[in-house]
Amino acid sequence: MWFEELKYRKNPFSIKPQSQTQLLGRDSIFSQILAAVRDGRFIVVEGDFGTGKTTLLKKLIKRFGGLRKVIYLSCNRLTGPLDVNRLLWDRFGAVTRVLRIKSRHMILLLDEAQYLSEQDIRNLRQYHQDGYLRSVVFVTHDKRELNLPAAVAMTLKDTTFSLRELSVDDAIELVRARIGAHPLMTDIIIERIYSRDRRIRPFLKNCETFMRHMLAQKRKVAKESDVDRVLDEFKF
Repeated sequence: MWFEELKYRKNPFSIKPQSQTQLLGRDSIFSQILAAVRDGRFIVVEGDFGTGKTTLLKKLIKRFGGLRKVIYLSCNRLTGPLDVNRLLWDRFGAVTRVLRIKSRHMILLLDEAQYLSEQDIRNLRQYHQDGYLRSVVFVTHDKRELNLPAAVAMTLKDTTFSLRELSVDDAIELVRARIGAHPLMTDIIIERIYSRDRRIRPFLKNCETFMRHMLAQKRKVAKESDVDRVLDEFKF
């Protein structure tokens, strides 16, 4: 594999969310979300594909998962109304499921939350008020896609967080964190790749494509024109 030439066992530019938990340019947002979760709030995280929403969710799971207080659900898998009881029963396995024992003070992470109905969210508010849910995090492309009851929407004014594109400094830092300094990935080359797509996942994929093909050509250094040539020829 191409990355073995760089002495890596795995692809350093992997776009799989589980492969990295870096939140470059997102530390402040993560700290605010963390505080809101601890305060028992309803939270919205919005952002386009590739802006780091799943990575942020993974970091939340890592932070609270050891306490066995996290439930994750991708709502695009729902085939009917959200069954909160089943989520709470299933959290600790067969015993709680059979005995119908509902977990309390859980943190519920809902990916693709635009698939929830208004009644689903109204029910979540009731479970929250009853102490079964400590906090609920809705993750979506755009908050306006959520079917929010007015009573819930009012609580989200200071707990809605938008994940946007990387800055160029973030992009350079991200590459340096993945592969360190490399003659094929100078700051100028990284900036040129970044100019092609500023979202985290497409940016990393473009970095991988560029490095893979430059190494295959036995190149030792790169020019800006190489970026356009390679990425135009090998679009993913």
